[in-house]
Amino acid sequence: MNLDIDKFKKKIDKLVANGSITSQTASTYYYCTRRLAEELKNNTVDASAIEKAINSKAGTRQEMMKYVSAIRKYEDEVLNKSKSLLFGEPEIKLFQNYNAASSNSKGKILKHSSDTVERKINGLRNEKLKYALRLQLKSGLRIKEIADVKKEDISFDGDKTIIHVQQGKGNKKRIVETIEDKYLVDKLKGWASKHEDGEKLFYSRNYLRKKATELGIPTHDLRRINAQKRFQKELDTGKDRAEAKATVKKQLGHEKIKTTNIYLRYRHKKA
Repeated sequence: MNLDIDKFKKKIDKLVANGSITSQTASTYYYCTRRLAEELKNNTVDASAIEKAINSKAGTRQEMMKYVSAIRKYEDEVLNKSKSLLFGEPEIKLFQNYNAASSNSKGKILKHSSDTVERKINGLRNEKLKYALRLQLKSGLRIKEIADVKKEDISFDGDKTIIHVQQGKGNKKRIVETIEDKYLVDKLKGWASKHEDGEKLFYSRNYLRKKATELGIPTHDLRRINAQKRFQKELDTGKDRAEAKATVKKQLGHEKIKTTNIYLRYRHKKA
């Protein structure tokens, strides 16, 4: 059994027509249930599946509440039975997760502004270190993923560097496009040409982290800065916030959208 979106839409359209809910509320209900139905496709629809689907789609506690409200309305209007889809331990777990995420992400500030980080990286004389950290800043890769990059893992498309991540978190593969950076493309082309296939281009994860720490740059801040810049660029292309977040999530290799949302809530320290 999947969610009957067509039936639900007819029900909420009637509620709009008789003045029970506004058209905006109806649109939110429909949008949330449609996205959940897409996530649940070909899966058994039960409380655990609903909880996992909401975790996948909602980035904040506020967004989570919209999905829960939509499910509650679906239960009432289509199933005629309250708490028949989301209840018990999965419901408790859902609220606990988002309450914890909301609490843990309040007030966090990046150690340096984006401009300061770029200046620090650009000032490095060690080319191997400079290119590695600049690539992390422009790609959002994890520091281990940067350390693992081999000559054959990178290619170029205009002013973008394309990285084929062979073993990301959870041993997952993905393809990542950097934010446009002509300087980085030009330098990496030359740098890669000095290496053989199968040869790693940069230092080990521990060494990269050590040198970045000496610069005063937490390597994970480079991922957070990338997430925020990438998110804004996606919005500038005309995507809505949900679509922009989904792109950032995919590029950074996050399993859950709420992790991406935490990255986007970090505040930039003024230069």
